[in-house]
Amino acid sequence: MADLVASSYGMSEIYVEIFSGTLLFLSSLAGLIISHFIFGRDILHRGYLVRSLVISSRYDGIKFTEPGLLGWQSVSAAIVFSGLTGLGYSMKHLSDGATMVNFFHSLTVVSPAIALYFYHMGIEKHVRREYERRVLPKIIWGVVLFMLVVSMFSLLSKFYNDVAEIFLFFILVPIMIYAFFVIGVAIKAYGKHLIFVPTVSAMTILTAFLTLAILAGQFAQIIGNATLFLIAQSAKDAFISMTAASILIYSITMRVTMKHLSEGRAVERPARKPLLGARLSKIRIRI
Repeated sequence: MADLVASSYGMSEIYVEIFSGTLLFLSSLAGLIISHFIFGRDILHRGYLVRSLVISSRYDGIKFTEPGLLGWQSVSAAIVFSGLTGLGYSMKHLSDGATMVNFFHSLTVVSPAIALYFYHMGIEKHVRREYERRVLPKIIWGVVLFMLVVSMFSLLSKFYNDVAEIFLFFILVPIMIYAFFVIGVAIKAYGKHLIFVPTVSAMTILTAFLTLAILAGQFAQIIGNATLFLIAQSAKDAFISMTAASILIYSITMRVTMKHLSEGRAVERPARKPLLGARLSKIRIRI
């Protein structure tokens, strides 16, 4: 296996991983900045306002009816962990020392599965119309806890070689089952909702396949199957690049959509419910 991997893998594959990982990290960073610019400003005021409204307008001839873009905070959390995946693939080749290499390698194995979970939560919250409040502190604490766990795992891997194999076999089957389940959820939600969910569904499906490719590569490395390893590595690089592109498409789509709505679309409120003490049949807000 070593000779085949050395001849096909080599420095070119390392450069591809560095480039694709950096692209995913930068795309995720841009997506977070754009999402915060669109949704994050005055979020409490907008949240309380949007919660009692029904947005009804026309977007390029399509009926657009949403009680706000619910679930965007969970999607932002998923983008954070997608970015950590890209950062891990870049830095594990640029870092010195076994501890740092193990840390970033562990980051690449675990981060995609957590990103997949948050994408799933974002779709579910949007479909079920569940309003999110104060999610950002939970995301921050989640990232901190995640980093601590990965650090402990990387330290254990340095001293005990079997830790990585035991951990992989422990998480392999559950994550594979969950990935296929989330793919089904994303495909089902894709055809029922407009604008927001299709872009998120695309990111979710690509992240699921990225997770499967990463796990397949790790499994092939453990069992010594060179053919499966090379196929998984190639698929992983492709899915990293496609995930980065889908995040950029999501960010641009949300920016254009919300700008279009806020510039010229009316927001209607049910007549029987007063808004801030005033009986208004139609108002215009920026969301």
